[in-house]
Amino acid sequence: MSRAATRTILVVVVSLATAALLTSPATAQGWGRRACLAPNGVDDTVELQSALERCSGGSSRCTVRLCRGVFRTSPVRVGDFRGVLRGARRGRTVIQALPELQVNNNVPYWHDDPLDPGLDPWPYLVQFIGGRGEIRDLTIEIPTPPAGDRPTRGWHEMEIEGADPTLELGGAILITGRDPVAFEVSRVRVVAGSDPESYLDTTLISGVSFRGLLFNPADPGTFPVHPVRGQYRLSESELTGMVSGTQLGELEGAEVEITRSDFQSLLAVDVLDGSRSRVSVNGNQWDAGFVGVQVILNVDGEPSQGNTFLVSRNRGTVGSYFGFGSGVYFADPWILPVPGESTLTVSSNRVTLGDGEGAAASALEAYGAGQVRVWGDRFQGRAATGVRLDQTSGCRVFWNALSGLDTGSGPHLDLGRETSACLAVVGAEDIVNDDGTDNRIIRR
Repeated sequence: MSRAATRTILVVVVSLATAALLTSPATAQGWGRRACLAPNGVDDTVELQSALERCSGGSSRCTVRLCRGVFRTSPVRVGDFRGVLRGARRGRTVIQALPELQVNNNVPYWHDDPLDPGLDPWPYLVQFIGGRGEIRDLTIEIPTPPAGDRPTRGWHEMEIEGADPTLELGGAILITGRDPVAFEVSRVRVVAGSDPESYLDTTLISGVSFRGLLFNPADPGTFPVHPVRGQYRLSESELTGMVSGTQLGELEGAEVEITRSDFQSLLAVDVLDGSRSRVSVNGNQWDAGFVGVQVILNVDGEPSQGNTFLVSRNRGTVGSYFGFGSGVYFADPWILPVPGESTLTVSSNRVTLGDGEGAAASALEAYGAGQVRVWGDRFQGRAATGVRLDQTSGCRVFWNALSGLDTGSGPHLDLGRETSACLAVVGAEDIVNDDGTDNRIIRR
């Protein structure tokens, strides 16, 4: 074959390859770079759904790469995801919710199989139902909808007669599953817009949710839960404008770490129900309007069975929220007066309480923990009470700086009537209220 003929064939092959690449609206390619999915500028739901499904159930590592740009989408959901969803960088790759999303409006929606193609999706924008994966280097936005629109067309969490539907989106990312899962969310920014039509003044309830799979055909009762098991890690992320930055629910034998992230939300970390799980909230920055870390157990009436909660080395502020704000709030009710079996350690945090609207309720409140350890914290600002503990035995409170907290005439340390055998080392000027039994107070 002549050189001219060979050259002609090569030109044709290269031209065809280039044409195939350029005529595909879903991919982009740079020399020396791996392909990425590009936005189409209108509605990217189908392309995103297809890309995620290619990583469903695989045995080898699979990556969905998103190019720079804004991907506008309705909810997408994938089962048994096994891979990585990654963007070009926070702020460069944006997944943005379309307005007026159609979501599952059955009452309650979570009685329905979230992967049933015949049903509308749960009210979360990106849903991972089972699997092992990573989500990183991108932004998810639930923007303020155009005038006359709402974030969703409405859905119901619970069956309450006469209740209006919820119009905010339930969450930006949902991680759940019947079998153990393992997901890491890192370098992700979730931004909720304000919504003047919303009672909550936001388009979004939760930024990232790690919660049990509530659909359970074997249990048609009020709480048909498959608890979530496995690992969840949130790191180096920013969550702004929603009600709960990250929501954890129905944990069983789960390992959770929330670290080095920035929360500007009503609640930073919200935990609802857990059993034999470990949750670490460590080294984060808060600007929380209501609570930094909230833990409420036994909502379904089941004993807590030995959870471990560590809240350590966090920094930031907590607002007054009409006098109800708290740095850390823990409650393990419905089995009193016997304390639960969970352990709570709060250490080395630096939190300022209260705001221009008034004082917060407390720096820390804990009721019903099996063990409580509070040490090395520095609380300042304004709150009605510093540290308030009750329904626990053998608590330890020491090396905390409470003198910078203005409690008015309220106590810096309040040990309730159902505390016993607690040891507290407090400052010489700290106000202490001890209504418990056999507690010991040492002033330094």
